[in-house]
Amino acid sequence: MANIELKRGQKAQVDITFKASGETNAFNFSSNHSATLTIRKKSSSGSVDGEVVDFLNSGSGLPATGDSRITFTHANAGPNIQLLWSTAQANVLPNETLTVFGDLKIKKTANPNDGEIIHSFRLTFDIVPEII
Repeated sequence: MANIELKRGQKAQVDITFKASGETNAFNFSSNHSATLTIRKKSSSGSVDGEVVDFLNSGSGLPATGDSRITFTHANAGPNIQLLWSTAQANVLPNETLTVFGDLKIKKTANPNDGEIIHSFRLTFDIVPEII
């Protein structure tokens, strides 16, 4: 799978379709689910604990620390997860050619205190600098 391209300063929407193994329809996240995505640079040693570039969450079942930039939709065949950047949010991305990554973590909110992640997807983004 190719990296997802984000251009600094440009509004973006990334549509993701998740289907459970062996299923033909997209998974229904329409209720009782929350998600977070922390996007990071690799550290100088190449590990996964580098500088945070961006943080997105669904705003559902989580403390009010995010801005609901992960939304869940339900269509049998289409995308069921959307990642969103407004122009202002994209302006905060580093203005350099950069490959960053993060794990999109999805939890059931029926019991948010148990902390169990039911799905996790590694996403890789290529940030394209803006000419300013």
